[in-house]
Amino acid sequence: MYWLVETNSQLEKFASYNFKKALIYVEQCDIQSHAADTKISFIYIKPLDYKKGFIFPINHTDCFKLDTNKVKSVLESFSALYCIDKKRILHLLELKNLIDFVTPPYSFDIEGTQSHSVYNRFYSDQKNLNNIIPIVKHYEKFESVFKKIDLSKIDLESKYLDFYNNKVIPNYFKIEQASLGINKELFSYYFYKTDKNQVYTEYNLNTSTTRPSNKSRGVNFAALNKKNNVRKSFVPRNNFFIEIDIIAYHPTLISHMIGYEFKTDDIHQEFADMYKVSREKAKQITFQQFYGKVFDKYKNLYYFKELLVLQDQIYDSYLSNGYYEDDISGYKFKQSNYGSLSKEKLFNYLLQCRETSTNVIILEKLHKILENYKSKIALTVYDSFLLDFEKKEKHLLNDIKEVFDNHRLKLSVKSGINYEFI
Repeated sequence: MYWLVETNSQLEKFASYNFKKALIYVEQCDIQSHAADTKISFIYIKPLDYKKGFIFPINHTDCFKLDTNKVKSVLESFSALYCIDKKRILHLLELKNLIDFVTPPYSFDIEGTQSHSVYNRFYSDQKNLNNIIPIVKHYEKFESVFKKIDLSKIDLESKYLDFYNNKVIPNYFKIEQASLGINKELFSYYFYKTDKNQVYTEYNLNTSTTRPSNKSRGVNFAALNKKNNVRKSFVPRNNFFIEIDIIAYHPTLISHMIGYEFKTDDIHQEFADMYKVSREKAKQITFQQFYGKVFDKYKNLYYFKELLVLQDQIYDSYLSNGYYEDDISGYKFKQSNYGSLSKEKLFNYLLQCRETSTNVIILEKLHKILENYKSKIALTVYDSFLLDFEKKEKHLLNDIKEVFDNHRLKLSVKSGINYEFI
């Protein structure tokens, strides 16, 4: 069968082969756009038990165009479609049988042909560039890339691969899909010109600690300036924003890990009383110790005594087993990936991973509560959750608070008509 499948009869013939597992890549028309803001150019699929791959053109100009729904119906008959960057693909084509085999800390760079380099160099501003690069060159590219992939070297049954595909990706996909409302004039002034009323965030999930970064088209949503009015660019698409901040998140997570109970709701003041310093000074001292070494003069404080015991246990496991596994997600910090980390560095990585794993569980519960409502999670940044809220749905707030209460987390909550909350 020829590699280009561009008519219904050819698609039916492909379906008659009854392939069950395949590698897949869904290419978008416009490489400069967020996947949620463009269309499918073509789909490359390489059945695992077949000698070559195939291309299904959807909007590419070289070919007849297949109906997306008919193609989707064929793809849904597969038991597993192994992919790269499942979250991006979901914006283009929602398929339940996608399995992203590239998990943190790995990433997968897809190299193009020489023709791709030429088009990208001379036509980088061309909208829908992938539609004008010859389809045969796309085929050469993906045949070259996918023939190098050996799934037998990947543990496709691992706990973390399941957590990543069924919890991490779906929940961050939903946040991206919700989009973030903008004031067009202010946004165009601070960032780039646009005539749209919303922008899409884009979470990079493949980081060394599993903690996502969030940057799209030059906008770093995780590091927006709090002093130059730039946050006023972001406005609710419903009635108002609600921002939920977890107070002293990392000290709290550690307390859960070591079985320590804080005596008051003001965790930073409790540390201040331990250190016999001001509250602000206590915050600095605490985080210096979390991300460095525990100071000698505080080693006998019960909290830090237990923390040091935990760090030793984690490090001993890392050295003796060759890895340490996060209890929630199943993510493994392997020596083969991280090398000779110090005890403190390993714990810092684990703490960020535990934060992310906990956030994912929380996001899953929040999305369940908000399902079928207008209110949405528009953004999350480490210890912060930004909700774009519909005023008629305030009754949901008690259920939302209960999610955090069940995780024994203390909250600071504020609302406003833009992201600056003034």
